[in-house]
Amino acid sequence: MTYEQCVRATFLDWESWLIALIALAMFLILRHFKRTVLAIGSGVVGVCLALSWAYLFYELNCVELIGL
Repeated sequence: MTYEQCVRATFLDWESWLIALIALAMFLILRHFKRTVLAIGSGVVGVCLALSWAYLFYELNCVELIGL
């Protein structure tokens, strides 16, 4: 796997997209029940978790390719 393929695989990592979609669903459900502050907080936390998961996947897989 080349570095470009690794970065592409990181963007298409299904676990981070799943975390982001769950956060979006929680945001919409909480907003529907008029819990706006809690909805915004859970949405921000969910997006941060998804981004950190994608970055961790990148660090564990792609950075090793740079050293090779």
